[in-house]
Parts: sequence; structure tokens; C-alpha cells
Amino acid sequence: MFPSSQGSFLSRLVNTAGAKRLQTVGVIFLAILLRLSLLSHETSDYRDFISPWYDYIQNNGGFWALGDNFSNYTPPYLYLLAIATALPFPKLIAIKLLTFPFEGLCGFWIYRLLRLHYPLGPLPRLGALTFSFAPTVVLNGAYWGQCDILYTTGLVGCLYYLSLSQPIGVIVCLGLAIAFKQQALWFLPVIGILILKRQFPWWSLAGLPVIYALAMVPAGLAGRPWQELETIYFQQVNTYRYLTLNAPNLYQWLPNEGYALFFPLGLLLALGVVIGLMAGVIAQKQAINASQLLQLSLIFLVLIPYCLPKMHDRYFFAADVFALIYSFRFPLYFWVGLAINGMSLLAYFPFLVGLEIVPLKMLAVLFVAVIAGLLHHYHQSTLQGHIDQVNR
Repeated sequence: MFPSSQGSFLSRLVNTAGAKRLQTVGVIFLAILLRLSLLSHETSDYRDFISPWYDYIQNNGGFWALGDNFSNYTPPYLYLLAIATALPFPKLIAIKLLTFPFEGLCGFWIYRLLRLHYPLGPLPRLGALTFSFAPTVVLNGAYWGQCDILYTTGLVGCLYYLSLSQPIGVIVCLGLAIAFKQQALWFLPVIGILILKRQFPWWSLAGLPVIYALAMVPAGLAGRPWQELETIYFQQVNTYRYLTLNAPNLYQWLPNEGYALFFPLGLLLALGVVIGLMAGVIAQKQAINASQLLQLSLIFLVLIPYCLPKMHDRYFFAADVFALIYSFRFPLYFWVGLAINGMSLLAYFPFLVGLEIVPLKMLAVLFVAVIAGLLHHYHQSTLQGHIDQVNR
């Protein structure tokens, strides 16, 4: 038997741990209830695209329908849609439920990522739970029926394994993210910087096309021509001829009548900005640490969709999630998470409810201030890192 003082201490410890678990379960339950309350809403994206894709799969042999070119999304999402056709739920509900497991996995990786910096304390748990209530996260899947959480989960996993210096985990997560959505390619500059600074094995990049090819194999076996599977992302680029589709980026200030001119110039601008930023980071002598990895990841996930033309309102989704992680990792910069998520949410409103609460042109200007703040913070952190290195 333990002495009464020890027994009392252990009892308090168990009760405290149990209370935290109970609170966490309660908050997760509320997050699920919130999502369930939104599942019945239909958007035009659902009616015009996702619902017909579901119907095509259901009416054309299930898995074997994936051999046909009926969707401009990559097969990994269509595999999930095929699974949805077998679920015992109404179509709309089954489609939206697909995002739930990925939101859970993303929240888990956010917790583990923050726990690397905070071995003790409640911040990792608070960060993961805050993510579960983030407005754009809730609206994107449960209300809108979109699947941006799929590739974003892969990117969060990629950052987690980068922080642990585990190349295999990095490449698997990044490869699967790219297989789901081309927006995952915006993470590649971070990998490129680490390779050129000799902090990441260059040969591991060979795994990316392998993972992408493996993700296409089921569709290929179903009869889809390999040439189509290899060029899906090129087909997506030509889907719309708009400089921006409600994305709060610089193209809000440019007329769409100049599409033929501004589209190629925009691609060159984005490429130049990325190369310039990469060159500046590579020129720094000190190694990139885990905190700076997070900073660089968020910078690229904001900067690239800001500079690229043809961006949609929800293409800042990965930035929303990384901004939340950023705010908990750097509490003095909690405003970053609030600003990016707030502006992203406001950009959703014109499509979802037909209301432009804040002009998108104004949001585009505010994003410049946020980008400047992120770059300044990164610069300050590198200066501090240099000072610490000199003092050792």
C-alpha cells in the first residue's frame, strides 16, 4: 500500500489526467455535432460536379467506372467517392463524411507537431482542438463538401516528419498529398531549400513520382489510359479562363479582360518570387531548424497562391491550417492565425452565401501586410539564430 500522502497525490494525478481526457472527448464530440448539423446543405459545386461523379460511379459498375474520364479530379479522391457509394447513408451525407477521418488525422498530427516543441503543457491539445473548430475547416468539408483537407493533412504530416528528420515519412506524406491535389506542390520549395542546404537527401525525391504512379494504378487497372492519368493537372489548369475565382490575391486588382497577358506574366511572377525567396534562404549560412521549417512552410503556402493567377477562394486552405499551428508555436504571433483564417473565411462568403462582407480587393491588400509580417518574423528568427550560433 502507498502512504496516504502518496496515494492522495496519485489520486489527484489520475483524476487530473482523466478530467483532461474527458474534456478533450467532450470538445471533440461538440466538433462532430457541429459538422453533423451542416451536412444537409447543398452547394452548386455539389450539384454540378461531385453529385454527378458519384452517380456516374454508382451507375457504371462502381470501381470499374474509374476507367472512364468523367471527372477532372485525380483518381485517389474518386476512390474515396467509390467507397462513399457503398456507405449506408444518403449521397450528400456519404460524400461529406469522407473528410471526417482526415480531419481527425490532421488534428492528431497537429498535436504531435506542437508536442515536439511543448513536451509539457496544454498548448498542443489546445492547438489540435482549435483546429477542429476552425471556421474554414468546418465549412470546407461539412458545409461545402470540398476535400481540401485531404492534401492538407498530407502536408501537415510532411512537416511533422521533416521536424523529426525522417525522409521516408516526408516523401510518403508529400507524395500522397500531391496525388490528391496539385496545390500540395506549393510545399516543394521547402524541400528544395533543405536539399540545397544539404539537410535532406536529394535522392528521396525519386519517391514522389513513384508514389503518384502507385496512386494511379487502380484507375489504370480499371482501364483509364495512362496518358490521361499523367496529364490530369495540365487539364485542370485549362478548366477556367479567370484570373481569380474569389481568391483574395493580387489579381483582384487586375481586369479579367487582360487574361491572355496577365496569366503568363503571373506564372513568371510566381516563379520569380519563389526562386528569389529560396535563393535568399539558401544563402544564409546557418541550418534551418524545426521552427523555421514551420515559418517557411506558411510563407510559401500564402505567397504562392497570392502570386499565382486562376486561384479559387479555398486555395488558401492549407495556409489556414498552418497559420493555426504557427500561432500556437509562436504565441506572440497569434494574430497571424486570426488574420489568415479570418480573411480566408471572408473570401468564402461570396460563393457560399452570395455576400461580400469585406471587398476582396481590400482583403488582397491586407494579405500583403500579413506576408510582410511573416517575412519579418522569419528574418528576425534567422538573426537570432545567427547570434546564438556566434555566442556558442
